[in-house]
Amino acid sequence: MKTTLFHKALFLLFVLLGGGAVKGQTDLVRWNGASDGFNPHILVSNISASNITNHGGGTLTNNGQWNQHFQTGNWPSGALNTSRYVQFTITPKAGYKIDLSQFNFEVQMDGGSADFEVRYSKNFSLGYSSFNGTISSSWVAKSGNLSSVNPVLPGETVYIRLYVYNTWNSLRIRHSWGGSTGPTITGTVSPAVTGDPTDLGITKTISNLTPSPGNNVVFTIGVNNLGPNTASGTSVVDQLPPGFTYVSNTASVGSYNSGTGIWTIGNLANSTSATLQITAQMQAAGPHTNTATVSHYGSDPVSANNTTSVTPSNVCAGCTHTVSGGAITVGPGEIYCLHSGSWSGGVTLNGGTICIAQGATFTASYTTGLHSGTIINRGTVTAYPLSSGNDHTVHIENIGTFTSAYLQDFEGSIHNTGTLNVTGGLITKNGSSIANYGQMTINNISFYGTTVTNYNEAEFRVTGGVNVYSGYWDNRLGGEVYLNGSNVNFTGDLDNSGYWEFERISSLSSTLNNYGKMKVYNAASNISSTTYLTNDDLLEFIDVAEIQYNGPMLTNNGTLSVTHSTTGNFKMNQAINQVFNNGTITVSGQFEQNAAGSLLVNSCTIVARSFFVGNGTANNSGLIHATGNVSEGFKIAGSTSYLINSNIGFLRGIDFVNSGHISGSGRFYFTGYTNANSSGSIIGNSTADPILFYDASQTGTNIFDAPGGTVSNVVRPASMTPLDSTSYDCTAPPTVAGDPPNTTPFSVTLCDPSTQTFSLDEPNVTPYDPSYTVLYNTVRLFDKNNASNNTNNSTNLVISGKGVFAYNESTKLVVFTPDPAFTSGIVEAEYRISNSRTGDPIVYPSGRTGITITIQNCVETPRKVISNPMLPSKAKRP
Repeated sequence: MKTTLFHKALFLLFVLLGGGAVKGQTDLVRWNGASDGFNPHILVSNISASNITNHGGGTLTNNGQWNQHFQTGNWPSGALNTSRYVQFTITPKAGYKIDLSQFNFEVQMDGGSADFEVRYSKNFSLGYSSFNGTISSSWVAKSGNLSSVNPVLPGETVYIRLYVYNTWNSLRIRHSWGGSTGPTITGTVSPAVTGDPTDLGITKTISNLTPSPGNNVVFTIGVNNLGPNTASGTSVVDQLPPGFTYVSNTASVGSYNSGTGIWTIGNLANSTSATLQITAQMQAAGPHTNTATVSHYGSDPVSANNTTSVTPSNVCAGCTHTVSGGAITVGPGEIYCLHSGSWSGGVTLNGGTICIAQGATFTASYTTGLHSGTIINRGTVTAYPLSSGNDHTVHIENIGTFTSAYLQDFEGSIHNTGTLNVTGGLITKNGSSIANYGQMTINNISFYGTTVTNYNEAEFRVTGGVNVYSGYWDNRLGGEVYLNGSNVNFTGDLDNSGYWEFERISSLSSTLNNYGKMKVYNAASNISSTTYLTNDDLLEFIDVAEIQYNGPMLTNNGTLSVTHSTTGNFKMNQAINQVFNNGTITVSGQFEQNAAGSLLVNSCTIVARSFFVGNGTANNSGLIHATGNVSEGFKIAGSTSYLINSNIGFLRGIDFVNSGHISGSGRFYFTGYTNANSSGSIIGNSTADPILFYDASQTGTNIFDAPGGTVSNVVRPASMTPLDSTSYDCTAPPTVAGDPPNTTPFSVTLCDPSTQTFSLDEPNVTPYDPSYTVLYNTVRLFDKNNASNNTNNSTNLVISGKGVFAYNESTKLVVFTPDPAFTSGIVEAEYRISNSRTGDPIVYPSGRTGITITIQNCVETPRKVISNPMLPSKAKRP
């Protein structure tokens, strides 16, 4: 008999049978059994169902009998917890199948409101479908379609799980013992289809037997009915193996669910065939075997041809010559292959290909002339020197181990998934590129116009000198970069979403966006006037005595720290300096603002041993805490120094000195001297909105006893609770840095999954201030709910199980293509875009802005877009 792998793994899409609700559906089971209401009341023959069960905490409690309710324990939480749910099940008996229609129930919250989601599946490890909504404190009827799991065959069980979240109250589910009220599943029950015996055969091929990580391949699966009868219920299980990610598919018949790996064909007539092509991207090197298995409802007299596999290999193919002799010259169109053993000699590469197979060892003892063409190494290369004097455009594809003493005047590309070592120097030229998926170790680098992309689980390490003169570096999530030389000079653009380590920074001139973890050791001596720095996660300067930030703009939305054993100062010494803090800045020494025209905007927390504004303007809507017991620990000094404090701003320290200008409102808390040299002004907004200044000593000289300057609308409260970085609640979202227009979220709700195309012209409309220009080449996309998505911070965002967001810079359009398995639920992404202003050297990046697409089963609603709030509207200044 045929294997029942399909019947065990099936997550069949009902659209093959016409879609929509099951015709002629009836109530199958209702949970309102006598005595407790938890046990099922079976309403038709040939099915079974289990008692309601509660998972993840609390207990089910029955509070009544006729027309009453039972309630869960207090297990719902502030966020959806996949381990906490109420579960219902339904199973057909032997010889019967179920076509499900609806799950109906009445619920209310025991106080307040909440969100709910119902997930249902035959096997949650393979995926699930869902519907969702809200629950209030009043009884309300809820309903959702279950047809995406149809049919439910003998031996299969459907699990229905109800989750409640965004509440801490318990959930009530209405029922009546033996009556007509209670959670109910509707559908139809009928005899299971039994197919005729026939022989099905399956084949599989791959478009490229030797792919490298990052390459797309096409798996082609063919199913043939060899007779003698029609095969009913034909399906194929083809789950992509680890090492590949799904891109797209094309089926000649039926549909493929990439989440479950099931290709549903249906009936396949005698002597006919069906074909499926799956496009997948290789993510990691290795022999990843892809297996496909075919089955149908009937028996199969020949089981040997029901399963097939294909494994990408590490051999050389299409060879025109074998590497031999003392020297080789490889011309255009020629492929020289070393299949096994060892070879050593001279190499001239003039446009052809050299391929070294797995297990072979290749040594280029010398090279001559300009090298162009391709080197594919699957084995071991012990030497391959490229000298200066020629612009080498060679492409190096390394899957094995590649070692070179030096690569100079390199204008080509490196695609490394193995181990690549350069024991001397790697000197690049404009147009060169490096894509690293493996391990790269280089003694020293001099890069000109090079694009470096370091992928998940890859490591790029430089042990000696670093001189980057131009180019772009993108370290993806999970990637690691170590620039460990004693002299590191970096000029160019840098995006880090993984882990990045500078041994020191001798000079930095960059647009640096840190979305991951970045550490700078020992020194950061010259951060130039052209450096834009954005930190969204963790940026640490460790054992760094002083940072002089000379750039136009630093935006901190995460955690930035400067630590040193004795000092550890952060200085704003240029008039163009703008620092916008929406996260936490911690400085072991002094935070200094020393230039007239400079601007500090604090919306969250700054903690330093001392805080000093010697020139410039500081706007505070957060917490500034000077922790050190040092003289003049908090100082606003000079006639061109301004501190503007909002009504949610909090200042804290020991000694307070002001010879500048303080205005606004908010709370000030100081425990030491508060009038020493305090000849400046401190003026609250009004008597109704004053500055609350608490002087803990309440004695001796202070701004109230001997102000020395102008003090107005300042009130000394009898008491005040001090705040610190732990107790201060900085919950406000990051603001847009500077003064650019805000972006607007995109949100759409659909009744059917479909490709969505939208323009960023609409959510990011013509700026309020006409001097601003939207920079569409700066768009980057992010997975809102998965910081570990290795396609974050790109223009092609893949969200597993949901679909792909692709941004086209030329058309300014974002296209969302849903995964075939994504038929219901919510997908959330974010985008960031920057703006420039006429005559202003500063580029202003927006905060991350939401993109939300909801696909839901619409009940009694036309199947069309029911909500699209993305209408043109004027952007507002923050």
